[in-house]
Amino acid sequence: MPYEKDIDGLSHRNEFILYNEKNSDDKFFVPAAARAVLELIEHHEINYKKKKVAVVGRSHLVGKPVAHILKRRGASVSTFDENTPIKLVASADIVIVAIGVPKYIKAENIKQGAIIIDVGTNYDQNDPSVIFGDVDHESVKTKVSAITPVPGGVGPLTVVCLLKNLVEIYK
Repeated sequence: MPYEKDIDGLSHRNEFILYNEKNSDDKFFVPAAARAVLELIEHHEINYKKKKVAVVGRSHLVGKPVAHILKRRGASVSTFDENTPIKLVASADIVIVAIGVPKYIKAENIKQGAIIIDVGTNYDQNDPSVIFGDVDHESVKTKVSAITPVPGGVGPLTVVCLLKNLVEIYK
């Protein structure tokens, strides 16, 4: 498939253009889940420029592109994975979590008043109809100033962003 039609933004060419920006005339797509996170931040006018941003997860779908784009826009971003001591996330004002580990972030791992964007989608092994995120919502709910729900948060917005990428092909 030609990279110009890769609405998922997952081709090597799309990735190369995103991270290298060699030719700004080349059309590329930000992966839909990453775009969903960025659009959520923009829509809610979350000021990230003078805040510490932690991106937990370094996948090509979410973590890596979100961290890169926010850095390019002037944010102070640190990236973490499951091998990073979780206590390092505790100083972040904004925490974007896409690590694929159920309930990985708990109240003791975040600061009071943090904003959390939970991109995780995990299924209960005993009941696959039960979905939960990478954040232990029950433990953090009284500590955060805002948190995206799972299900019903970034997931549906990801579908919208994929469709936006599709529409942009025809512009």
